[in-house]
Amino acid sequence: MLSTKLRRATDNEFIPVHLGGLALMVRGQIRVRPTSSESATSDSGAGAKQVGPGVTVNCASLQDAQQCMEFAARNGLLLSVFNGKSESGTPPACDGGMAVDLSAVRFNAQ
Repeated sequence: MLSTKLRRATDNEFIPVHLGGLALMVRGQIRVRPTSSESATSDSGAGAKQVGPGVTVNCASLQDAQQCMEFAARNGLLLSVFNGKSESGTPPACDGGMAVDLSAVRFNAQ
C-alpha cells in the first residue's frame, strides 16, 4: 500500500499522499495505518476521527529522519517526531498525520 490519506497541517483536511518516493529514500520501516473512508474524510468535528498517526516511519538513521521531515514539509503534512524508548512509547498527538520514530537511531555523544 503506497498511497494513503494523511492530515494536512494547515487546515486538518485529509489529502491523498503517495509514499513510494519516501519508501525509496529511507532504510527504516514505513508502517501505514489503514484508514476507513469515514475517518479519511474532512474532520469538521461532525463525525469520526482517526486516532493515531496515519503513517509511522521507524528511522534507521538521522538521514531517514531528515528525508521524512522534508517529505512532510513538501506535502504540508501534520508531523510528530518522537523517541519510542521514552515516555509511553507512543507517538504524540498526530492523529491522521505522519510520525517519525527515532528510537532505533544511534546518536554519537561527543
